[in-house]
Amino acid sequence: MGASPFTSRDFPKLWKGIYAKNRLTFVTDLDAAVKKAFVIFIAVGTPPKPDGSADLSTVLEVAASIGRAMDRYKVIVTKSTVPVGY
Repeated sequence: MGASPFTSRDFPKLWKGIYAKNRLTFVTDLDAAVKKAFVIFIAVGTPPKPDGSADLSTVLEVAASIGRAMDRYKVIVTKSTVPVGY
């Protein structure tokens, strides 16, 4: 079974349930993953630019890729460090 680096008292039991029911998957085919998912998390790095602002190029690239693959309504969650209002 898969292992997780997260630790908490209840996490092992929760993880086993998620894993056993195939509720969490990891894939490399973005198009197939977008078509299958209802909720999509964008969690990519936003390193600082020389002026200190966040480099959002990867967030924008992933968002555009998701948009091209979408075939119906999706919930997109941005977990990356993105300035408020962006």
